[in-house]
Amino acid sequence: MTKINKAPGGQIVKLDIEKLTAIQKAIGAKMVAQVGILGVKSNRLETGKVSKEGGHKKTKEASDMTNADIGLAHEKGVKSQNIPRRSFIEVPLRTKDLDLNKVKASLWQAFTTGKSTIKEAYTKLGIAAENIIQGAFKTGGYGQWAPLDEKTIKRKKSASILIDTAQLRKSITSRVASK
Repeated sequence: MTKINKAPGGQIVKLDIEKLTAIQKAIGAKMVAQVGILGVKSNRLETGKVSKEGGHKKTKEASDMTNADIGLAHEKGVKSQNIPRRSFIEVPLRTKDLDLNKVKASLWQAFTTGKSTIKEAYTKLGIAAENIIQGAFKTGGYGQWAPLDEKTIKRKKSASILIDTAQLRKSITSRVASK
């Protein structure tokens, strides 16, 4: 869309406001990128169950905990069950905030130059956040998670933190939603 204005000296000024209109519309769209254990991913996967002791191995004594329940227990910690806080969403996203801000700036640039839509930008932002969270699983919360105690390592036969069946890790997803 072109807007024509007359300047004080009688000169005609033509402005292409198509991108400006798109930006104004997008800003008013009130979208948000959500990331975490969302929708059907919050349910317990068929391949693994959670033991009453907090492990993720298949056992006769499996509980009815969902991925969301398991995630919350680890994200916040549960003192009564001796589960330390091992944040795999909040703390990693805060730790990697500078990286995420670079992604945001790049996506904003792509949107304002017309190379992507606002929804595509938010979708890519969600994927970038998912990648940061996956990085937390690979690095022990970017080095911030408490190590496993010896009893747990012996039971699991592994020192990998928050990874028994990878069920929790696989439940992380993102989506674009309206505010």
